[in-house]
Amino acid sequence: MSESDAPNTDLFEEEAPHTAPSSDEQASPKEKPETPSVQVEGQVARAHGPSLMTRLGELISSNIRSLGYRTLLYSWRLKGSFPLKLATIPEDPWPGDAAKGEAYLDGQYRWNGFERQSASPPFRAENAPFDFLAHLHSFCWLRDIVATGRPEEAQLFAEACIRRWIEDFASFHPIAWRADVLGERFIHWTAYAPLILANHDLVYRSKVLNALARQSRHLMRSAAKAEDGLPRIKATTGLIYSGLLLPGAVNRQKKGESLLGRELGHFVYADGGVATRSPKDALDVLKLMIGLRGLYRKLEQEVPPPVQMAIDRLVPSLKGLMHPDGNLSAFHGARPGQAEILTLALKLSESSAHPTDNGAKSGYQRMACGKSLAIVDAGPPPATPYSAHAHSSVLAFEFSHKKQRIFVNCGSGAGDSPISMDLARMTRTTAAHTALVISNINSAQIRKDGLIGRAAETTSYIRQEGPQGIWLEAGHNGYERRVGLHQKRRLFLSKDGLDLRGEDMLSAASNRPRLSAVSSHDVDIRFHLHPDVEATPTQDGEAAILRVGSKSGWMFRARGAQLKIDDSLFIDANGVMQRTKQLVLSAPIDDLPLSINWSLKAMTS
Repeated sequence: MSESDAPNTDLFEEEAPHTAPSSDEQASPKEKPETPSVQVEGQVARAHGPSLMTRLGELISSNIRSLGYRTLLYSWRLKGSFPLKLATIPEDPWPGDAAKGEAYLDGQYRWNGFERQSASPPFRAENAPFDFLAHLHSFCWLRDIVATGRPEEAQLFAEACIRRWIEDFASFHPIAWRADVLGERFIHWTAYAPLILANHDLVYRSKVLNALARQSRHLMRSAAKAEDGLPRIKATTGLIYSGLLLPGAVNRQKKGESLLGRELGHFVYADGGVATRSPKDALDVLKLMIGLRGLYRKLEQEVPPPVQMAIDRLVPSLKGLMHPDGNLSAFHGARPGQAEILTLALKLSESSAHPTDNGAKSGYQRMACGKSLAIVDAGPPPATPYSAHAHSSVLAFEFSHKKQRIFVNCGSGAGDSPISMDLARMTRTTAAHTALVISNINSAQIRKDGLIGRAAETTSYIRQEGPQGIWLEAGHNGYERRVGLHQKRRLFLSKDGLDLRGEDMLSAASNRPRLSAVSSHDVDIRFHLHPDVEATPTQDGEAAILRVGSKSGWMFRARGAQLKIDDSLFIDANGVMQRTKQLVLSAPIDDLPLSINWSLKAMTS
């Protein structure tokens, strides 16, 4: 690195180390940090899914299969003996949400920004998005109505829903019988069999068990054709459940184990990250594997090695993405929330693994010093087929001190959030993250179909740890083709966690565009604040004081850009939008390379 590329340090105290030094960087004796005890360099490449022609072929094949599933001949092939009882009752260790359960019992249904009011689940709601209908048909909400503490009402409601579902969906339906939805439904019907089979009506009980057997036979034929990733994991897990719980279904168990092992190998990386790069999806897989392992143990059967391996890999990665408040980072479809479930999952995992600091494959970097924590998305977006809920968030970060989040990302409207679909889409943009944005252009293209298109193909990083703290330098090429600029971010967190510094840089891409080609753009570096954080500008307007209640605060300063405090929003644990503020550093691109320095330092009381 040349001397001109070195970060501007005169913004900070003279004795401070560089924001993010490189190995060849020359610093003055007072500035030069001690030799780091650990230095790691790496590059994260964006995964590539199947080609367009392959996906088109899969879509055609899927449509042909769907037509075949609708025929009377296929319906006849699903006939066969049905069990008199299940081998055992699986345990569902995950607590339900009583508030959601009350809403269901009161006829209010909401999922992914879509709402309906109905006396019973609107399984055929018109104009409903797929996610809404899939949620209803999965019956995962059974745990929510149980959590209401109204057992008689919950039992009558559940039985009425099951009766109606069997009557209306005895034959193939493209959503109700989709492999991943069916897999989830099999798990929940069997786990809550005491609830839905409390009625001693033998005809009704036989219909339920026969429906389970028919769905199991279909799952045997369709699980391998489920979409890659989490959908196939749900489908194959349900297939294994059917093999373990229904008599004479060992072949389904064996096929499910084979399919699941292969899919876990593709979806769960060696460092515990997942192909969608979503902390929420990682938690969902962990919950599925813990439940499946519990069923094997209850039946006194050996747990397949891929199941235990997935648990062992996922735990340290999830710990690395967990803030001190017990909640996950808000990246790629996740939002703060489910602290109780996350804590329970980590406990039931029976793993004492330490958090992953360097996600060499998953792309996340964890900087923990003192009582402070920064989590950085230092990887490119997931492959397009895995990107339905992915965010344009490369090099975004979140920062917490003790249990208080300070810098946040806006969150996610996916799942049970009541916010509109338009607002949910907005939370996926680069501007909705604590990140650098060029002229409000996303660093990754969010296509009209909701998937991520053109984006950074690679990110590179250098991580150093030493007696003074942790340095991280990372860059990406997401803006190169779209704007002709390369972005780099350097971060430093002091050993006591009370001094966070950053430098954001833009330079000409390798094709060296003329400055006039980019000078029409400007830069915003956004720092979204948690709603509990109050921002007050200093008298000169060049800094801001951040406080949480009456507690001692933090001083935010910057150089190379104009600071302003603007409105923002935050999606909380319940998916509800809260109004908050953001710090915005703005500057025109009138010279290259462009460098903007900033710092956040704790103020002594």
